[in-house]
Amino acid sequence: MLLNTFTFYRLRKLEFADYVKGVINIVRKYDAGALNIGAMVALLLEQEPQVDKLIVGYGRHPLTNEINKLREKRNNFLTAVQSHLVSVETAAMETSAAHLNLVTPFLRRMLYDIKSVNEKERTERIRQLFSTTESNIPLQEALEALGFGAYLLEVRRIQNEIAQLVNQRVEALSVRPKMQTREVKLAVSAAMHNLFRRIELADLENTALDYDSLINELNVWTMPYQALVKSRDTRSSNKTELNIVDTEKKTVALSPTTSATA
Repeated sequence: MLLNTFTFYRLRKLEFADYVKGVINIVRKYDAGALNIGAMVALLLEQEPQVDKLIVGYGRHPLTNEINKLREKRNNFLTAVQSHLVSVETAAMETSAAHLNLVTPFLRRMLYDIKSVNEKERTERIRQLFSTTESNIPLQEALEALGFGAYLLEVRRIQNEIAQLVNQRVEALSVRPKMQTREVKLAVSAAMHNLFRRIELADLENTALDYDSLINELNVWTMPYQALVKSRDTRSSNKTELNIVDTEKKTVALSPTTSATA
């Protein structure tokens, strides 16, 4: 009598844990030694503590939302700086010409396309913006004279707050238990595969022993998990086929047409 088997590893993390625990509960009800499957059952039971490590993911850290809100607020002030630069350039007051000559190229270089770059680059640009102004007194005075001081003060304050929260988040994440989902699933899958093969072989070797109850119970437990994997495979296959058909339609639509002439 054959066991229903499939690639156990393809179950999702918590599905996998639930499935393995069910198998363990089933085999524990039988006398593994009498059925000549004791060694493989023992190997699977050794993996049971590892299965308990397959826990629900931590998800997004609580500080992430707060950090994102601060980043949005900071970006709004950066936009205000850019808008103010356009305003003072448009006004083009003669008394401000010298200040503009210092401020305009500096801010345009630092803030160019700053909304489009990633957060790491944006953070470094802001750091360089303030490190440059701190070491350049004429530039500081020009920024203040043109009315950029209050905006930049807020940008600095918010950026410092962001940095503090990011550091707190890094520290918190560093002490979280490390998940080893792949390693656990591989080891437990191997133990499961060996057990199932051993049950089938023992059934052939020991015709006087009754393995039907154990095999039937394992098959009934396995079927819904098998169905989960098969269902996902079917959906994935159908999606791939639809994408291929859609691509072919687009290709045909874009292909040049020719007409035959007699």
